[in-house]
Formats: sequence, C-alpha cells, structure tokens
Amino acid sequence: MSAHLPRRFDYVLRTRDGEKIVLNSTHRARYHSVEDRSSSCMALVGELNKRVATANPHVQFFHELRWSYKLDIAAHRALDWIGLLLWKLLRRTDLDRTANFLGWAMRRIGPRRRGQRTARANLTAAYRDKSAAEIEQILSGMWANLGRLAADMGRLISAGPDSVWKIRKALKEGLHVGMLVDQHFAQGVEVMFFGRPCMVNPMPARFAQLFDCPVHGFRTIRLPGNRIQIELTDEVDMPRDAGGKIDVASAMQKITSIIEGWIRERPEQWLWLQRRWR
Repeated sequence: MSAHLPRRFDYVLRTRDGEKIVLNSTHRARYHSVEDRSSSCMALVGELNKRVATANPHVQFFHELRWSYKLDIAAHRALDWIGLLLWKLLRRTDLDRTANFLGWAMRRIGPRRRGQRTARANLTAAYRDKSAAEIEQILSGMWANLGRLAADMGRLISAGPDSVWKIRKALKEGLHVGMLVDQHFAQGVEVMFFGRPCMVNPMPARFAQLFDCPVHGFRTIRLPGNRIQIELTDEVDMPRDAGGKIDVASAMQKITSIIEGWIRERPEQWLWLQRRWR
C-alpha cells in the first residue's frame, strides 16, 4: 500500500445517451490495500480530453471537488482555527509551561494528522536501516518538537509574491537574512538529498552571487529544559565557475548536503511532514 496517497479524483464522462463512465485515480487491489495510480490516470485523462475535444468541439469540461473532500477540508480548517486560537491564548502564559504542554499535545494529536503518513514514508526511505520502532520514535519526537516550536517567537518574512523583494531590500540595507532552504521548489534546481533527487530553491545562491555576500549555515538545536542552542557555521566556501562567479547548482548541492548532515544528527528535529521528494 502506498505510504502517502494524493487527493483522490474521479474523471466522469457523460455520453449523449446518458451513460456515465467513471475513472478513478486510486485502485483498491484488496481490502486495506490501495494503490496510487494518479500518474498513469492523469496521463490517460489528458489523452481522453484531447480525443473527446477533437471528436466534439462543443464538449464541456468541469472541475469540482467531491463533497467528501469539501467536508474534509472544512473540518481541517476548523481544527486549524481552533488550534490557532488555543495557541494565541497559551502564548500569553508562561513560555516554559506552554512549550511543555504543546509538545505533549502534539505527540498525541500529530500522529492523527494526514502528514503522519508522508513523514513516515520519508523517514523509511531516508533510513532504510532503521526499524519500525525507531521510525515511530523519531516521528513522536518530531511532533513534540513542532509543538514546542509554536511557543518560540521570531520575526518572519511571509511567503508571497513580494517576499523576494523584501529579502533583496534587507540585503541591500546590510541586514542579515536567514532563509529556509529545505523546502520543495518546483522551479528550482535539482540536488541530491538523502540519496534521492529533489528540487530546491536556488535563491540563497543567487542572492550570494548578486551581492557577493558571505553564506553561513544557521540552525537551532532544541535541548532539554526548553533550551535552544544556536549554531552558526564558518563561512561556506561556495563553488564557483571558471569565471569566478558562484555556481548556483553546485552551491545549492553543498548547502543541501550540510542540512542533510544536520538532520542525520537529530532526525526528530526536522519536519518530515513535507513532500520533499516528488
């Protein structure tokens, strides 16, 4: 059974005589065993759309979420809203108690969230030598770390169409900018991460290339007693091309390798929830 299934979709074709043909992106091989066939189904749907449109130029195509998904999305939004309200109330109390409570709560709530399957699949692929019990222990620690993270404070630049310009402005003003570089970025460059290819945002290397500014690795390590250790590496020697300019692809691979080394040291302190490999 696939460890993580994408949102199921149905392709419904209604003929002139009223007949309905339904194709589904998942295949139930047997009870409690579901196969993910979204990639092949999408290819088939694309070809069907072309042929149907060729045969009938007046055909109409509609895209609509199933009622079950709408209900599921509404339920998750309600839970997120309740969680945000609770988080705001807790932030007004003692931070140590808040961090302890949120860590305890997320150990119990997190495994029930949809991201648990993705995180388990990522860990299993990254650590093929670890037992199922070891994987579950890392997952539990990851959820606790995420809960405690909500109690920490910081100033963030939110993701959006103007975030690049905000970062550029900060660098021009001589400020220090920290960037998250362990997220999937579809239009990025390909790097190897835990032995598998994935896409990464090239902006750190491009900004370094543009401003010729030093690049340092920065991480926080959560310690017992709600203490945090901040670590700043020496300047990263960025790979350069024959002309002396920073080689963006090689530089991002070097940065990614540094991050992988950190994760291997403390796997429970990285958020395995994301679909890092696609």
